[in-house]
Amino acid sequence: MSIKIECLLECENHLGEGPVWDVEEGRLYWVDGTGRRVDKAAVWRMDPKTGKVENWRVDKDVGAMALRKDGNAVMALADGFYFFDFDSGQYELITEIEVDQPRTRLNDGKCDRRGRFFAGGMDDKEELGICGLWRLDPDLSVTKVDDGIICSNGPCWSPDDKTFYFA
Repeated sequence: MSIKIECLLECENHLGEGPVWDVEEGRLYWVDGTGRRVDKAAVWRMDPKTGKVENWRVDKDVGAMALRKDGNAVMALADGFYFFDFDSGQYELITEIEVDQPRTRLNDGKCDRRGRFFAGGMDDKEELGICGLWRLDPDLSVTKVDDGIICSNGPCWSPDDKTFYFA
């Protein structure tokens, strides 16, 4: 079997990751965690049917994002969880995370089927297990789920939703 791979967009992301497909809109969202093309980290959106591409600059490193029912997003930025409004491009702090650890930042994250957004930390020097794995619940409460992490990446769940995995 042969697979054909086609580049849909040459966006020149520095660290493009965390794709989120919105089934209702038929659009693809992702983040450029540290930014290069727009000189800052950014949130990106592409409509494959029309080819329309949009991006919003963010003044902090972006670890991950998840879509919300209201059409906006929740993001894991370097220093905490934030709401993001696509219409205005503004983001609003929900809560700070690990501000006492200046060499850490939130990294990769995903939302589970219950609407809980998980994001893990990263030691910028990738040496010490000084980061946590955090969960933002729909009621906006935040729980530290695990600690001793050097760099959290690739969060996902087993098909039966009973086991959480991350690298």
